[in-house]
Amino acid sequence: MMKTLVLCLGNVIARNDAAGFIVARELRRLLSASGKAKHRHGAKSRDVDIVECSYSGAMLLSKISGYDRVIIVDSTHTLEKGKVGRINIEDIKPRFATSAHDLALMDVLSLIEKLAPEEKPKEIEVYGVGIGDAPIHTFGDEVDEDVRKGAKKLAHQVARSLRRVDN
Repeated sequence: MMKTLVLCLGNVIARNDAAGFIVARELRRLLSASGKAKHRHGAKSRDVDIVECSYSGAMLLSKISGYDRVIIVDSTHTLEKGKVGRINIEDIKPRFATSAHDLALMDVLSLIEKLAPEEKPKEIEVYGVGIGDAPIHTFGDEVDEDVRKGAKKLAHQVARSLRRVDN
């Protein structure tokens, strides 16, 4: 059985940056009937772990290591507000890293490959929920309605993808 992680990144106090968490919660609801996801904050179930995560960089190493398939969900400025889509990993631009917390996804995958190649996922997919040009560091717990709708739409897409692999 393929061991899959759906890693939903975000921050519940940074408004639209909570989009990943909305995806996680909706995905759990959608998959609960099939017994694939039962718990709210990352507890493991049979073959799919859905984890909400508020950190990035080197700390992601421990989250994604050891899975066969990893689906990463995050908010993005590269899509119009409320739009969703798959993001090519090679298109993710590296950032100027001032610490291990600032490592880009490609850097994290490179580290896994160098330090523990047997732990690197065989399949990695990245999906984004567009927040347009909305500032990411605006604090509050309100999420724009079009971002919320996009996140729920993406949860349905990921659920369909997980079901296809399962069959």
